[in-house]
Amino acid sequence: MLSMAPAGDASSLDEALAAAEEQQSIFAQEWLNSALSPHPQITFQVRIERRIRIRIPRLTPANRQRMSSLQARPVRKYKAKKIGKCVPMNGIAGVRVAASENRLLLYMRDRRIIRADLERACLARSFYSGFYLEQSKDGQLCVERDLLLARSGTKCEIDKMRQLVPDD
Repeated sequence: MLSMAPAGDASSLDEALAAAEEQQSIFAQEWLNSALSPHPQITFQVRIERRIRIRIPRLTPANRQRMSSLQARPVRKYKAKKIGKCVPMNGIAGVRVAASENRLLLYMRDRRIIRADLERACLARSFYSGFYLEQSKDGQLCVERDLLLARSGTKCEIDKMRQLVPDD
């Protein structure tokens, strides 16, 4: 470490510079010895990744009741309407397994219901207790891009999404 000498004291400054050069020389010699040693010092590397997972819970009967009470009248029949390929992740309030083998119903915070068709090899019942999502850069859950991670370990992509609207 280089210490500051009072102004005008040239011998103190020369001593400090000599000490700094000696210390640097010692460090260089230690590094060279460890690099050329037949038994090099073991070092470890740590890699830190930022990974955020979002948990989407299953929709409980109480929550479903509360959401349906906000509608003017209960709807029994729905028709599927095309929507885009993505929905906002933070807009998903809950999930429920649909009657078919590979479909999930996503209940959105804005009271929309989105039907998510899973890829052929996936069974919707694997997601009975909800699922996890990796946070994407754009904050969207997209078709054929993002993986749904079930608590059981199942990983599936969504093949297509449709919005369910009342059939009048």
